Amino acid sequence: MASATCIVITLPSNIVFVAGAAGFCWVLKIFKNSENLKGQVPRSFFLTSYALSFFLTVGYLLINYADIKASADAYNRGDIQWEHLQQIAGFLVSPWGLWLYIFFIIGFFSEIKKQIRYGFLALFSIPIAFTLASGIVGFARVYIYFSPFVFMLVSIGIFALYEKFKALNKNLAYAFSGFSLLWVLSQPFLALSTYYPERVQGENGYMVDATQLREYFDNKPFNILPVIMNAAPGRSILNHYLGENIWERIKLFAVGKQVENFLFITQKGMPPNKYNLHQVFEEVKVRIPEKTIRLNRNFW
Repeated sequence: MASATCIVITLPSNIVFVAGAAGFCWVLKIFKNSENLKGQVPRSFFLTSYALSFFLTVGYLLINYADIKASADAYNRGDIQWEHLQQIAGFLVSPWGLWLYIFFIIGFFSEIKKQIRYGFLALFSIPIAFTLASGIVGFARVYIYFSPFVFMLVSIGIFALYEKFKALNKNLAYAFSGFSLLWVLSQPFLALSTYYPERVQGENGYMVDATQLREYFDNKPFNILPVIMNAAPGRSILNHYLGENIWERIKLFAVGKQVENFLFITQKGMPPNKYNLHQVFEEVKVRIPEKTIRLNRNFW
C-alpha cells in the first residue's frame, strides 16, 4: 500500500503499473483460493489494503488534478504510433536489442505454473490497456517499471531453452549457456564503450557550456541564486555540473540568507520572460515581467 502510493506520488503515470501489480496479486489469490482453502489470509485483509491504496492514490490524483493534466497535455505524444511503441520496447531491453523478446515469448509459454502465467498476463495487459486508452505520455523511460518483469520472463525463457538443449545433448546445452553468458555480459560493455566517449568529447557543446557556467558561478557570491530553466537536452548536464553549487546556495537561503539576485539560465534566444512558468490555475499564465530582466552574460 505504501509503495503503491509513493510511486504514484513520484510519478502519477505509475498508477497504471500499480493497477497491473494489483491484477497480478488478484490472479494469484484467485488461484490460491481455488486450490487450497486452508491457511488463507482473511479476504477482509486484502480488501482493506487495496481499498486504502485505491483511496490514497486516487485522492492524490484528484487533489493535484490541474497540475497533472497540464503535465499530461504538455508531454502527450498524440495518437499511438508504432514507432513510439517500438521505442519503448527497445528501451526496456536496452542494450541487448528487440530480439531479446524471443526469449520473453519462450519464457511466457514455458512450463511455469498457470497462475504465474495469467498473473504476468494481467501485469502487462492492464497497463498496456490504460496506455492505449490514454495515449503515450512522456518519454520511454516513464515505462521503466516494465523492465524487471520483462527480464524475469526473458531469464525463464533462456533457462527453458537450456533445459531443452540439455535433454538433447549436454555439450550443446553447455555451449548455449556459455554463449548466453558471454552475450549478456558483453553487450553493456560494448554499449558503454561507445556511449560515454561521445558524451565527453570536447565538441559536445552542452558539456562545454556547463563547464563554463560552473566556473562562472564558483566565483559568484552566495547572495546570487542560479535558476535552471528549460534547457532542452542540456538540462541534465547542467543539473550535474551546477547541482552542488546550487544546493549550497539553497541551504543558505533556507536558513535566512537574503538573495539579492536570481540568475536565470536559459537557451539563447529564449529569455526568461518567454517561458510559461508553472501554472497553478489552468486559465492563468504566469510569466516573468520583461522589464525586470536584463542580460547578465551570454555564453553562446
